[in-house]
Amino acid sequence: MEHIQSIGDRMRILLHKHRMTQSELAQKIGVSQSAISQMISGKNQPSSELLTSIAREFNLNCNWLMMGEGTMYKSDFGAGAPKVVTVGLDGRPNILLVPVKAQAGYALERLQADYLSELPAFHLPLPRLRQGEYRAFEVDGDSMEPTLVQNDVVVCSALEDSRWVRDRALYVFVLENDVLIKRALKDRSRPDTIILMSDNEFYPPYEYTLPEIKEVWRVEARVTFDLPAPPVKTPRTA
Repeated sequence: MEHIQSIGDRMRILLHKHRMTQSELAQKIGVSQSAISQMISGKNQPSSELLTSIAREFNLNCNWLMMGEGTMYKSDFGAGAPKVVTVGLDGRPNILLVPVKAQAGYALERLQADYLSELPAFHLPLPRLRQGEYRAFEVDGDSMEPTLVQNDVVVCSALEDSRWVRDRALYVFVLENDVLIKRALKDRSRPDTIILMSDNEFYPPYEYTLPEIKEVWRVEARVTFDLPAPPVKTPRTA
């Protein structure tokens, strides 16, 4: 397919192909028409969240949408892990929880809907979690202290392409045989490599190439049971 120079040009092609107006697209993915208009006109750089929503809605090749590379649509739809496995009473997708003991198995069986359906699932009726696809992971160890502690649970949204990670943001990286909760750091000299960093300085960084990363989930929220009391203050004396 011809390389189209700007995201705005590619969005015009998408709208024309689907006979859709900017207003209809905005309503479909739950954003303002202004957000769509400014993206098409080039006035504002679209967020990764907006691009993810558009790519998911139309089964687009993320590389095409972001950079004009490759074919417009995915040729391997369904090859990734099923994001929605069960739904709640209101019809919205439940959030699957991957406990620590299940994470090694998740890395190996993440493509199997039967396996995923056996994981615990829950629902969070929060406005900020209405759009997108979510998964939750239990925190193991102290490598992300003080930000995250043992047995915390992070609620994450699906990231369609590992190249969309942002420096210093917090993600769950699913590898071939492991699940890691780390901060991301891009190496500008090696665009195919992502450095995974811990908040606990005792732990060294890890480097992985993009093909080694099977899934990326952006951390959106934390559920914690660690509620330390404030330090005891010595009463003032007269």
